[in-house]
Amino acid sequence: MGPRIQELMNTVAAQGIAPASPWFNRHFNMNPATFDFEIGVPVAQPVTAAGRVRPSELPVVIAHAT
Repeated sequence: MGPRIQELMNTVAAQGIAPASPWFNRHFNMNPATFDFEIGVPVAQPVTAAGRVRPSELPVVIAHAT
């Protein structure tokens, strides 16, 4: 995952955009044959797609904690 995080951060920085908070990862499928995941970083400005890096949005959720 390390090289992909660096790729993401380099792409965002090359566009003059600073992360709004730390990076995160989102796992879609983890089994012995496939590890499908997304690495993201919140930003305050739009990011232009470049190479494998493209903008996306997380779904809105309401979290309840006790």
